[in-house]
Amino acid sequence: SRETSSLQDAVKAASAGAVNAPVGDDEKTVGFFSRTIGTEPVVGWLVCTAGEHFGEDFKLKSGRNFIGRYSSMDVPVTRDSTVSREKHAIVVYGPRGNLFIGQPGDSKELSYLNGEVVLSPREIKVHDRLLIGKTELMFVPCCTASFNWDMVKPESESSET
Repeated sequence: SRETSSLQDAVKAASAGAVNAPVGDDEKTVGFFSRTIGTEPVVGWLVCTAGEHFGEDFKLKSGRNFIGRYSSMDVPVTRDSTVSREKHAIVVYGPRGNLFIGQPGDSKELSYLNGEVVLSPREIKVHDRLLIGKTELMFVPCCTASFNWDMVKPESESSET
């Protein structure tokens, strides 16, 4: 197995097939960063500015973040009965281009971005507001053009050099 000197090298190795990934129907899908550095780093947050979760934050990870009332959701808005149990809305982080997208979930219920209904994927920017049920969530990015996880080495790699 090839050691990588950075997350960027790990991305290249994975796309070239040099990283062994679990195969089989019984294996849980593991996020790319989980496999390379042992954890899935935060890429941003949704901070509740109105509703039953007022003042709480919800971490966003790379890929799709499902918002719903079930505790198994990536963003579990458990105390708002007006939020669908599963996949009321989705926030996606695409590492290529550091792009955050809000999109409707599989629910029949609507979500709103800055007061406008979300019927198709839309870019989310710093301090934009998502309204899901009676819960308002303000978006705060961690990954931007000036910082993303590909720019830094995991601490374990830095201490080895």
